Order: sequence, then C-alpha cells, then structure tokens
Amino acid sequence: MSERNGPKLDADLLTAAEIELLMRQCSRHAPTGVRNRALVATLWRCGLRIGEALALAPKDLDWTFAEPIGVWRSPTSVGR
Repeated sequence: MSERNGPKLDADLLTAAEIELLMRQCSRHAPTGVRNRALVATLWRCGLRIGEALALAPKDLDWTFAEPIGVWRSPTSVGR
C-alpha cells in the first residue's frame, strides 16, 4: 500500500432504497436538482466512479440505450 494514496477503505454500498431516497431529495424543477438526480442515477445504474461520470462527454454515450460506452462494469458490481 502506498502512503501517498492512504489506507484502502472497504466499499460502503448503499441499498437501492437509500439511493432512491437520495434521488427523491433532488429537486425536479431546479436545474441543479435535475443535474444531481441524473448524476446519481448514472453512478448507480452504470456502476461508475464519480471521476468517470464527471469525465463523460456526449460522444461517450450510446444514445440508443443511454449507456456509457466502454466503462461498463459487470452486473455483479452494480446496484441494479
């Protein structure tokens, strides 16, 4: 383990109910609430890390299925 990166932490996964509660807290009217809801949904449904989601560009999406291209994780690691 590198001291530069610090200790490795165990994943503390949220349940589907907790994620849905988090998404319900985002405003459906304010632009920032819509953005935040979309970001949480993308992180959850695609199993992305925050840095991967923030680095996405429109060209990275398959608009037929609205899924990121090339960063998909196995279904066992995604909260579906």
